[in-house]
Amino acid sequence: GVTSSSMADREVRDTVWEGHIPVEFSLAGRELTTMDVPPRVFRMVPRTAYMPMLAEELLEIFERFTLRSSPAWFDVDFIPLKWQLPVGVLFDCHATTSLLQGGGGGGEDAIDRPWQVTVHFQNFPRDELVDMRSVKQPTPGTASPPATSSSAAPSASERANLHAESME
Repeated sequence: GVTSSSMADREVRDTVWEGHIPVEFSLAGRELTTMDVPPRVFRMVPRTAYMPMLAEELLEIFERFTLRSSPAWFDVDFIPLKWQLPVGVLFDCHATTSLLQGGGGGGEDAIDRPWQVTVHFQNFPRDELVDMRSVKQPTPGTASPPATSSSAAPSASERANLHAESME
C-alpha cells in the first residue's frame, strides 16, 4: 500500500518539478547607456530552469539600454548567481539568506512579491563565476577517458596535467 511518507515524498517531488518562482528582472543601473528607463521584466520561472536559458530573451529586451561587453550574468543583493545551479536552488539559498538578513532578495514580504534579480551584460565577475562559454561540451560519439586501474589519488604530476587540461 501507499504510505503517508511516500505520498508526502511525491507531493514534494511534484512541487519541485512543477513549481515556478515569480522573478522580477531588472537591468543593472550602472550599465545603462541611455536616458530611457528599461522595463522591469516579470517571468514565472520553472524551479528546474537555469539562468542562461533566460539570457537571450533578456538581452533582446535590454539591448537598447546597454552595451554588451561580457557574458550575461545575474545577481541578487550584489551576490552573483552561479549559473550552473537550477533557479529553484538559487532561490532557496538566496531568499532564505535575505529573509534572515532583511535584504531585497527576500524579506518578510518575499512570498507576496517576485524575487528581484539584477541582470548584467558588463563586468563579468571572473573571480566569482565560471564563464559558461569556457565550459567544454562533450563531443557526441567520443569515448570517455579510460578508467585507471588504481584507486589511489592522482599523483602531483597527474594533478598538474589535469589542471593544465582544465585551463585550456
